[in-house]
Amino acid sequence: MFNLKLAGVYLSMGTMLSLRTKNSKMEPRLRLLIIEDDPTSAKLMQITLNRLGYEVVGIAPNGQAAIELTKETSPDLLLMDINLPGQFDGIETARIINQKYDIPVIYVTANTEDETIKLAIATNPIGYLVKPYSREHLKTMVEMGFYKHKLENELKKNQEMLSVTLENIADGVLMVQSNGNILFHNDATIKILNLEEENLSGTSIFSLFPNISIDAFDNTKGKSFQSAGVITYTDVQWSSDNGLSLILEQQITKIQNAIDDASTYVITFRDITARRMESIRLVKIKEELEERVEVRTLEIRMKNLELERENKIRVEAEKELKEALVKQKDLTNFQANIVTTVSHEFRTPLTTIQSSAELIERNVNKGSEPDGILKHVGQIRNSVTTLTALLNDVLLVEKMNASKLEVTLESLSPESFFQCLADEYKIGTGRNHVLEYQHNVFPSEINIDRKLLGHIVNNLMSNAFKYSPVGSTVMLVVFIGDNLLKIIVKDQGIGISESNVQYVFDTFYREPSAVNIEGTGVGLAILKESVDLMGGTIQVDSKKGHGTTFTVSIPL
Repeated sequence: MFNLKLAGVYLSMGTMLSLRTKNSKMEPRLRLLIIEDDPTSAKLMQITLNRLGYEVVGIAPNGQAAIELTKETSPDLLLMDINLPGQFDGIETARIINQKYDIPVIYVTANTEDETIKLAIATNPIGYLVKPYSREHLKTMVEMGFYKHKLENELKKNQEMLSVTLENIADGVLMVQSNGNILFHNDATIKILNLEEENLSGTSIFSLFPNISIDAFDNTKGKSFQSAGVITYTDVQWSSDNGLSLILEQQITKIQNAIDDASTYVITFRDITARRMESIRLVKIKEELEERVEVRTLEIRMKNLELERENKIRVEAEKELKEALVKQKDLTNFQANIVTTVSHEFRTPLTTIQSSAELIERNVNKGSEPDGILKHVGQIRNSVTTLTALLNDVLLVEKMNASKLEVTLESLSPESFFQCLADEYKIGTGRNHVLEYQHNVFPSEINIDRKLLGHIVNNLMSNAFKYSPVGSTVMLVVFIGDNLLKIIVKDQGIGISESNVQYVFDTFYREPSAVNIEGTGVGLAILKESVDLMGGTIQVDSKKGHGTTFTVSIPL
């Protein structure tokens, strides 16, 4: 591997102090640990550091205590006296702490012996401060030392990242001097070239790649690279002594050192043998395909004839399908006519039955006939009324499905319309319930389809009365404003299960729990169609056993 030098970075003492001062509000205070056996000197140093804005996390009188306090407090920097009592002196203590915790050390000592200084330097301190020292000197040493340590750590991280990157890329990478000597190579270089020698440092790039043109170098100082930034070689034929033959793609990039103006060069290369072989293979395949073009053209012509034949069959099938659809439509119309005719034919005898029942009831009331006759007469009338309503609903649904129903707008007094309905419910279908009718201030008139509005309100109210227990409250709320009519009907009935709410507007659908309650399942379908015809919406809020609320909104 190789070491990278930090080039082009010049940061003066004053610049660092300025940066430190400018960023003091953003950066936390440095946390310092003092290792000093003299209590008076240690205390004075602590006071000085605190006045300079640093935090002193502790004072250790010997090496063992320094190691323990470093582990406990994790300081940013150590101020270490060299002459410490006990098992470890300051130099040995610094060495142990560097190995375990990588915390920078500044030696603060009166010892200026050359031998001691050499031993201290071997522990890679960030500063060496000789006593006595000034306050400004101490601050300068701490600031410069700490930022130097930060820069060294960043450089170390960058070197590790670069090393990992170079070792994991698939391309071969070499770094060479201007005379062609190899300084560095990654593992991919050995793998691609299948070299037995794993260390190429000091080897000449010209012996490894003889193909590199002499024209790419400046001959004034021997074989050295020219000043050009990038040189690219493509389709380089490369072979080794062991018989390996490759086709390579190479690129040479010049890197100028900002400090000593020396140049190094990075050579990257990749094996494109498989790619070139694939190109040759594709050329051969192309030639074979061209030879088969004529045969294939004939096959396509035959296939086109077959497709034309199949297209004629498809056209005939489509024609038959259209004829079948016409027949189906005629059948549907025929069924609709049957419903209309049968309903019309039923209406006359049903009307006769109802009239006769009324006459029987009138005659019985005049005489002293048994009460049982009146009961049967009432059942006949109710049955006739139910059948008539059912037929009317079926006819209305059929008319809606056939798109024969149109919206007819007319002027309507909402106050009179809804009050009449409320009065009818109180003495009619809602006589066994408590009807609560609320509304806001109505306009004098609105334009709406009276019949469809009647279907909507009647179906909402009849369902609310039908599925609510006797004596419970049914609420009718009407609001008109902002060109919108809103009708809310709320009951205290059996409710609808959450899974079945989506089906309530299907024709003839009924809630499974309502089997013992009379009904046809047509009313809500008529309600939905009526609302849709007028461009409105319906919202259903229901909970099983806790009633249902229908909200209808109709634009005016």
